[in-house]
Amino acid sequence: MNFVEQKAMQIVMEHERKQGRNPKDVSKDKKEVGYDILSKERKIEVKGLGGRNPFFKLNNYNFETFGMVRFPEGKM
Repeated sequence: MNFVEQKAMQIVMEHERKQGRNPKDVSKDKKEVGYDILSKERKIEVKGLGGRNPFFKLNNYNFETFGMVRFPEGKM
């Protein structure tokens, strides 16, 4: 895990704690579960990006499998 990914995990863990949840880092578990943090019933996949043009795509599998919320363009 590189610096950017570690920082992203730290930020999400801190946010979850501030919301009164008790997050658990499952990203290093031997059994891959498809997400990085388990926080109550929340399964969180963390994406930490750096560089000039950070970009990643989410596909329908991500939304359907993990019950993700789609935000209108520019409204997140």
